[in-house]
Amino acid sequence: MPKDKLYKEDSITNNTALFKENELSALLSFHENVIKTGYIVWYPTNEVAKVSIQAHSIINLQVPYGTVKLENLSFLLPDNEQSSLLTFFKSIIEAQKKIEYECKILIEKGGHKQQRIIKVLACPALIGSNSSLIMHLTDYTDKRKQEEEINRQKEKTEQSDKLKTAFLSNISHEIRTPMNSIIGFTELINIGGLSEQKKKDYSNIIIHRGRELLTLIDDIIEIANLETGSASIIKAESDIPKLMSELQQFFIQEKNRMGKDLIEIYLSLPPDQKLHNIYTDPGRLQQIMSILLNNSLKYTNKGYIQFGYEQKDSKNLIFFVKDTGLGISKETQKNIFNRYKFIDSTQNKNTAGAGIGLSIAKHVVELLGGKINFDSTQGQGSTFTFSIPYVTIEEGETEKEENPISLNSYNWKNKIILVVEDEEVNYKFIEAVLAETQVQLIHANNGKQALELVHSLSKIDLILMDIKMPEINGFEACIEIKKIKPRIPILAQTAYTLQEERIKCEECGFDAYMSKPLDIDELIGNINKFFSE
Repeated sequence: MPKDKLYKEDSITNNTALFKENELSALLSFHENVIKTGYIVWYPTNEVAKVSIQAHSIINLQVPYGTVKLENLSFLLPDNEQSSLLTFFKSIIEAQKKIEYECKILIEKGGHKQQRIIKVLACPALIGSNSSLIMHLTDYTDKRKQEEEINRQKEKTEQSDKLKTAFLSNISHEIRTPMNSIIGFTELINIGGLSEQKKKDYSNIIIHRGRELLTLIDDIIEIANLETGSASIIKAESDIPKLMSELQQFFIQEKNRMGKDLIEIYLSLPPDQKLHNIYTDPGRLQQIMSILLNNSLKYTNKGYIQFGYEQKDSKNLIFFVKDTGLGISKETQKNIFNRYKFIDSTQNKNTAGAGIGLSIAKHVVELLGGKINFDSTQGQGSTFTFSIPYVTIEEGETEKEENPISLNSYNWKNKIILVVEDEEVNYKFIEAVLAETQVQLIHANNGKQALELVHSLSKIDLILMDIKMPEINGFEACIEIKKIKPRIPILAQTAYTLQEERIKCEECGFDAYMSKPLDIDELIGNINKFFSE
């Protein structure tokens, strides 16, 4: 190969590069100023090397710029390389192959030492007729950090996807389980030939499993509300002993239904009367206690469940649920309040449930301004405790208890209700509920039909309006009807349960809001309220 030939390709792409003496500096200057790569040039006959300005800065040499002794560059050896730098350099030239490696060096800047990762590309070269070694130096520290962060984020995303897949799989299982019972026992009832007692038993199973399914759906919606910050707290005067006593009675019935006769459920209340009425959100408090009691009942087969509250300081009340159940393994304890990781760590074990209850409890406790903790030993039971602020209130007039509604006590034969509902089965339910009241019902399948009926009929006393319907939805229909006949009460009855939907109903002019599945007492109470007015 002619010695006056110069490879126009970068020396990085060749094992051995051949340069003219007078063109080497131009090429290296290009690397230094454009590519921002420092370089070192070394001849085997010398014990010194030429270090460029950029390389000098990259490795933060503490000796003057220019020609540098090899002993001052010893840190450029690869990790675990035992030979001297001189021997290492000679081996690269003898092999006539480029080598790329990294080395870690400590650089002192601003009085602080920091480790930098230097990427080195050592290339044998002929400069004129002289063998040499050209080393390209790049500070790779920041790029390595970026690569590691990208990898961390990738792993985090993959782990999150895996956990969410496990979560959704478990949710699917928890939905299908009660649905299997609901559909199965409904089909048995429809087959006929059953005794009245069998029909009653099967109906009770359907109702119970339906409520389980509704609770799961509510929990999923609740998690969404809590995580988006749209969950609400409504504080009021709260009779805590009454609330706790109702919980005790409910869970005693539950344990009897589950056949857990070896369990006793105890309630512990403080003797201090001033702690009985406090200012908090009674619904949220009941929600937390129900989640904890439900878990205890699920995982306790014998012994007892004890719950209650006490005051340990002037600022907080401490509520607790203690059981002699299965306890929680140390592995599961780490993720007990994380619904995704909790499911991932327990999905292959003998555990039931959607795994989101404790996550909801933690969120709600924090919304109330408290904290939740637990202590558990596997095989010996668990104790969950949570605090809420102790806020006293002046004793006021207690709300009168509502008497149970009796349908045959209402006579609305002179009243007309327009039911706007696109689902035929939902209309039939309302028709069945109101049959004994003798009210006249008119059915519209969507908002467009409802508007036509309001225009054409001279008398409509009340409208029950679904929200999600074809052609014209409930929001739009309500706005238009209120323009025509603003005095007709319009009650929203919808499967939408988010707080934003309630607010939107108010803004559109609805006079009341009821969430599906409709509560019969609430439905009758609302209708009677507007008919009375």
